Amino acid sequence: EIDNEPFARTEIQTMASTFSDQVAPTGPNTPENDPDREEAQIKIRNFFESVQGKSFIIRHLLSGAGMQLNGLQGTVVGHDTINLNASKFDVTEQLLRARFHLRLEKTPTRIVRIRASNLNFPGNVLDIPSQTRLDDEDLLSLLQTILEQSSELLQSEREDVKRRIRFTKRCLEASEIPPPLPCGTLMIPDHELVNHSLLLQTTRICRFACCGDSVADLRRFGEGLLAPDALHSGAYQVRDVQAQIYNRLSKW
Repeated sequence: EIDNEPFARTEIQTMASTFSDQVAPTGPNTPENDPDREEAQIKIRNFFESVQGKSFIIRHLLSGAGMQLNGLQGTVVGHDTINLNASKFDVTEQLLRARFHLRLEKTPTRIVRIRASNLNFPGNVLDIPSQTRLDDEDLLSLLQTILEQSSELLQSEREDVKRRIRFTKRCLEASEIPPPLPCGTLMIPDHELVNHSLLLQTTRICRFACCGDSVADLRRFGEGLLAPDALHSGAYQVRDVQAQIYNRLSKW
């Protein structure tokens, strides 16, 4: 199946390419020179092993055939053949395209191949439409305050965090609210990921589907995260600007 991004891939690539003042990549990371190689390999292996036998709901497939699978529940019984114990681990095209094999509960004889980014745990899924909106003026002020006070966030070396921050800053300079983005997007086109650390590349693989509608709209963050345990779930890494905004709003 295709990615769970609700926006066209070309839009994401265009948006990412507008960051012309980003720090230029130093060149492709190879297994030999990447300091995070072992950690990335362990992360990938643990992720693939941890979902075996677990029950999931299919989410956010966009093709005609895929949309008919959305909402169905099944159990992971395997995954595509990949080498999780290679002596010189690398994030290959085969790994990026790897799918889990899900046996559907309603039709046990049928097994479908689904990416992790289109699967989520049944208890994390909530499809109630958002009803609240933060006032634009209040949100602009809050965003500015967060960027001024989040020194640890601003010092991050992760390329995806840097892009989120620069994207947000550019919007604030124009007195605009950052537009909605696909939930979980790294803001880095797939073809550019090879220029970044293996650990960052694994982030593209080791993530589950959005628990809501797969759209990160800052105006809706007054509600907090939709899933009851999303903030503490191992499936979610609270490291980006939007999570910081949620943390501040929860105390506002």
